[in-house]
Amino acid sequence: MGKTISEKIIARVAGKAEVNPGEVVWVIPDLTGAYDFPILENTPNIENVGASKLKNPDKIILFIDHLFPTKTAGEAEFHAKTRAWAHKYGVKLYEGEGIGHQVAIDLGLVRPGMFYAHHDTQVTGVGGIGALAIGALPLLEIYTRGKTWLKVPATIRYNFTGKQPKGIMARDIMLKLITEIGVDGALYRVMEFGGAAITEMSIDERVTMCNLANYAGAKSAIVNPDEKTFDMGGPFGKTVSDPDATYEKIINFNISSAEPYVAAPSDVSNCKPLQEVEGVPIDVGYIGSCASGRLEDLRAAATILKGKRVSPKVKLYIVPSSRKIMNSAIKEGLIQTFIEAGAVVFPPTCDFCWGALGAMGSGETAITTGTLNLAGRMGSEKANIYLANAYSVAASSTEGRIIDPRALLGS
Repeated sequence: MGKTISEKIIARVAGKAEVNPGEVVWVIPDLTGAYDFPILENTPNIENVGASKLKNPDKIILFIDHLFPTKTAGEAEFHAKTRAWAHKYGVKLYEGEGIGHQVAIDLGLVRPGMFYAHHDTQVTGVGGIGALAIGALPLLEIYTRGKTWLKVPATIRYNFTGKQPKGIMARDIMLKLITEIGVDGALYRVMEFGGAAITEMSIDERVTMCNLANYAGAKSAIVNPDEKTFDMGGPFGKTVSDPDATYEKIINFNISSAEPYVAAPSDVSNCKPLQEVEGVPIDVGYIGSCASGRLEDLRAAATILKGKRVSPKVKLYIVPSSRKIMNSAIKEGLIQTFIEAGAVVFPPTCDFCWGALGAMGSGETAITTGTLNLAGRMGSEKANIYLANAYSVAASSTEGRIIDPRALLGS
């Protein structure tokens, strides 16, 4: 009987011929990533368990992408400790390259067919290139033993068909999907995305799809490698699901009638068509994060903002997800478009997404491409956050209120 791509990847890193859903196995990750954290007060360090070195330092990467750029002496000291930790244990450190989840793709650190472990659940975005990433894993165990245990998740297959309408992005499709299956619709499952519509999607859009999988309670998400990702290389780059693979269920989803969606305050489960909240005044717009700060998102925003101005009532922050993306945006003239429109452009950082930069005040409302809209996520607990696609954020920022971006895109 055939196997899914996720089962094949897990079987390989577990050293087994095959694995089945529900089985508990020990896995040796191909790569383990983390950000900033090794010396946080509430994070156990390896010395606390009697270890003096890492088991496989060559399989560990570390990113400084939070509290960047530093704003206080305390933050600078925090990063100094992070650098010292990486140097002491022989861990490769990436600083200033951007958000680690995206940088791992940009620099080819994570490749199709790999098993990538992390402590952050948003890491599932790398599933867009055909890697299996699982967050919330016990990194201390991986650091000291080189392995960890995992209950093999079942896989749900989502077949997307139809033509993606103008002004509609992967985020809209995922938010609509959440309304269909519920926030626990893929609880501890791998969401495998496929079908003709996924084949047509860019890698950027696939990464967004997989990044947002935890909105449905998923353990991970993945798109089978294809012609768009085969050239990313790696020894496992053509690992794909068998035609006769067994899925827990198969769900078909036609995107031809998709419309702009939002996740309204203050829960990612509060998904609804954008038209239901049209007219809501906004104070802040934000395009960035590991979910939607890629080149395709910036191009979408520039399409809206070209020749227009951001409303004087709105602060629009545009933060590319990585140095590579920002450099491409500069070369394409996108950054110039944003500046001329009155947006504020920042270098790559995680900090707008969680309020460490551009913090919102009480009573303010934002529309963003961030990852979460929980109360207090971007500053005050009395601020409101709407999650939407880049077209919607840019369009709303020009009007000072939430609007349907299709009105500015024409036919």
